[in-house]
Amino acid sequence: ATQLTCHFDDESLAVHLDGAQLAVAVKAVIRNALESVAAGLRRDTWEALSAAGLDSVPVNTFSYYDQVLDTAVLLGALPRRVAEVADDLDQYFAAARGNDEIAPLEMTKWFDTNYHYIVPEIGPDTRFELNPAKVLGELEEARALGVPARPVIVGPITFLALSKTVDGAGAPIERLADLVVVYGELL
Repeated sequence: ATQLTCHFDDESLAVHLDGAQLAVAVKAVIRNALESVAAGLRRDTWEALSAAGLDSVPVNTFSYYDQVLDTAVLLGALPRRVAEVADDLDQYFAAARGNDEIAPLEMTKWFDTNYHYIVPEIGPDTRFELNPAKVLGELEEARALGVPARPVIVGPITFLALSKTVDGAGAPIERLADLVVVYGELL
């Protein structure tokens, strides 16, 4: 049987749509609050270091989670399961903590200390690609505050030494030549 419907109960649809719009708005507010607090922490740290007499204040030392993970993002070295997340902050936290669909990257001790870091995964399909937004953004942010700034980053050998091989790839250090090219682009 064929039925023609000119009207249906769109009130429940509107309620669901309102809920989805609210979730997006709340996420934006939370992100803005997180970014505002982070900017304040960076500013306070840089100004304190500058006031202490440093003629050059290090930037790119603030991290939402982990400086090794920050370096993996800088180098475009996130595994496919994480790299496919569209939003950059969601992608970052999916790498660090995982979510309902994505397993996080492994965490282990920094050399022989009680500090932990996220272990980058270097596979045969890992393609290093420079993503300098965080480093350059913090450098610009510090300079706008009148802070004499210099960026610091985890070096290529340290990054590879802290990484692990996945999916049958060779030892991470074998990718040094590829990585040096990306570091050269940054410098």
